[in-house]
Amino acid sequence: MELHGLARTVINRIIRIFTLRDVYSYTGGNNENLWAPDCTFRNGQFYLYYSASTFGSRKSGMFLARSSTGVQGSWTNDGLVYGSTTSSSYNAIDPNLLIDGSKWYLVFGSWSSGIAILDINPSTGKPLSTSLTKLASRSSSVGIEAPVIIKSGSYYYLFTSWDKCCAGLSSTYNIRVGRSTRQVNTIFSRPERKGRSNN
Repeated sequence: MELHGLARTVINRIIRIFTLRDVYSYTGGNNENLWAPDCTFRNGQFYLYYSASTFGSRKSGMFLARSSTGVQGSWTNDGLVYGSTTSSSYNAIDPNLLIDGSKWYLVFGSWSSGIAILDINPSTGKPLSTSLTKLASRSSSVGIEAPVIIKSGSYYYLFTSWDKCCAGLSSTYNIRVGRSTRQVNTIFSRPERKGRSNN
């Protein structure tokens, strides 16, 4: 069971129970700068990956919390999963956990160099290494972010959000999808198919 798009108010209620010193350097001490939660239930536990950043910055971190029940007060903060700085190629934000058999992956990215993927240790929920694999990118002047990978049959489908969000009626946000039959941590076909827009 995967619960995508949890409201920011929900993640803040869960994460407020932690001592947030490890995220303050990414958020400027503002809990409202926690976002993009991704929650998966596996092996009797909820794995909640979430982002800490400020809008438009590459100084970002992805964090992990776990719980066996999912109720407030039951969560354990496992800390930083992967971080980026203002000089990093990739932006460590918008995490999505993919479990493919015995293999775990975390796909992420927002603008900058695009979308990347990490191999994850199923025992810890943390990266097996800091080595990244590039999945998709666009020109640095246009957006690609919020990746989600879904496996169906022999295909892996990579959904991404393109262009400009958060600008009211001037927003140009739209969803694209690319697919691949290759191993998940290889480069996808360019995700050119336009999905439904939320303009």
